Amino acid sequence: MKRWTKYGVIGLMSVVIVFALHLVSKYVLPIIFGLMFGIMLSASAERIITQTVLSSDGTYEAYVLSVDAGAVGGDTFVYVKKLKDIGIFQHKEKMLQSGEWGQIYEIVWQDDNTLLLDGKVYEMEDVW
Repeated sequence: MKRWTKYGVIGLMSVVIVFALHLVSKYVLPIIFGLMFGIMLSASAERIITQTVLSSDGTYEAYVLSVDAGAVGGDTFVYVKKLKDIGIFQHKEKMLQSGEWGQIYEIVWQDDNTLLLDGKVYEMEDVW
């Protein structure tokens, strides 16, 4: 059996350390920098509610949220928020549709529980 000498162990440790540094620089650091860049972009995005429409009985509110992410682009979302009779484990709002930044939606309440979004019917019983 070969015995490890003092320099053999140091040589092996050097190889392990160099390999570990290679893995960190190739995989871990790019992931960390990518996550940091994504967080900075999302934090700098401007969020503006561009349109709100209340149901006739005031139970629901539909609104359009426009998210401007600057040079990267942006998105537009349509949410419905339940304003009355919210249970403990229910979400207060649900996203119905998303699109490109600046997209314009036609939102009309047909009745207290039926929303028409660009001609598509959303029954609030099905949403919640």
